[in-house]
Amino acid sequence: GYQGNLRLDYATVDGTAVAGTHYTAVRGTLLFPEGNSSDQTVLVPLIDDTLFPVKTADTSFSLRLFNVSVYGGGTSTDTYKGPGSVEAVVSVTENDGPGVIAMDRESVSVDEDAGTVTVW
Repeated sequence: GYQGNLRLDYATVDGTAVAGTHYTAVRGTLLFPEGNSSDQTVLVPLIDDTLFPVKTADTSFSLRLFNVSVYGGGTSTDTYKGPGSVEAVVSVTENDGPGVIAMDRESVSVDEDAGTVTVW
């Protein structure tokens, strides 16, 4: 464990996914007050390219956690002894494909003098 408040920065890092094309880049700071072990969430908005019929490859980017420090009263206590940074790779699966064409009925009967027919 650690004594004091934990502060760390986060940022997305391009891989085969490119910020502005496949996702929206984010960066910021997370604060964990002393004694708080609750999870915190970083939201990364994804951009759906909807490029059917062009099939694009699955892509990935990373979320990096870095600049970890423990501080008390606004002053760093330098008691953090873990890694300087860690990354998680986020894989984005391509999902664009053809739409589905369907009808409610397989056949419709109509008299020839009806003029028009509605098929649904």
